[in-house]
Amino acid sequence: MPKTVALLITLIFSVQSFAHSVKVYPKHNHSLQVAVNEANSGDTLYIQSGTYNEQNILVDKRLTLIGENYPVIDGQKKGQLIVITHDSVVIAGLQLQNTGRSSMTDMAAIRLQNVARVTIDKNKLFDNTYGVYLQNSHYCAILNNTIHANSMDELNSGNGIHAWKSTNLY
Repeated sequence: MPKTVALLITLIFSVQSFAHSVKVYPKHNHSLQVAVNEANSGDTLYIQSGTYNEQNILVDKRLTLIGENYPVIDGQKKGQLIVITHDSVVIAGLQLQNTGRSSMTDMAAIRLQNVARVTIDKNKLFDNTYGVYLQNSHYCAILNNTIHANSMDELNSGNGIHAWKSTNLY
C-alpha cells in the first residue's frame, strides 16, 4: 500500500475517533444551547425525551441532533427555536413548537442561514410561524416532517417550508 493511501486512511480514522455521542437530558443539562456549545464539531447529541423550554438555539458547528421519542423543544411563543449557521448539520426526531410572532423577524422552528448539505428529517413542527425557513441555503434535504399550524389569518402565519435564495433542495 502506498504511503499516501496509508496516511490518508490513518487520518480519516483519527478524525472520526474524536467525534463523540452525548446524551442530553432535560433536567440534568443547563440547556440544549449549553450542550451544543460544549459539543465538538462532528459530535452527535442524543436529545432525551422531555420538554426543553428554549429559544434561539444556535448550531454553529457540524453536529447531529437526534431526538429520542420526540423530545419537545417549546419556544413558549418567545422566539425562534433552532438557527443553523454551519454546513452538514442533521436535525432528526424532535418536536418543535410555539415559536414567537413578530412583524420584524420571520420566526421559524428551524432556520437555515447560508448553509449547505443540512438534513431536517422526521421532525414534528406544531404551531410555528414558519416550520423550516431556508435562507440562501443549498443542497439541503427536508424530509418526512409533520408540519401543522393553527393560524387563522394570513397576517399571523408563514409557510410550512419557506425557501429564499435557495437551490437544489430535496
